[in-house]
Amino acid sequence: MAKKEITPSADETTVVKKKREKTGGRKKGTPNKTTAEMRSWLNKFVGDNLKEFEKNFKTLEVNEKINIITKLLPYVLPKQTENKLSFDEETTKAVKESMDKVNELFE
Repeated sequence: MAKKEITPSADETTVVKKKREKTGGRKKGTPNKTTAEMRSWLNKFVGDNLKEFEKNFKTLEVNEKINIITKLLPYVLPKQTENKLSFDEETTKAVKESMDKVNELFE
């Protein structure tokens, strides 16, 4: 026996359920406790072993030192972003006029 495929008729409508309101879990903006604890532990661990890290670092090959420094730099230095200036026609005209006046003073 062949199976019949059932298709909805044109007058049937699809019911969409509304999302439920959040009732549990962390509140928005609450820091993750595990992450904070891990950062604190790691900070203490590195601080307590800094002299040993420095001693071991001195024994590494140059390539290994460069690799470690490269990986640590993003945690110390902020990322650089490209800064672009753009002027509209009015601003460009005003700057040009001001420069012309300055040039006249030195002629």
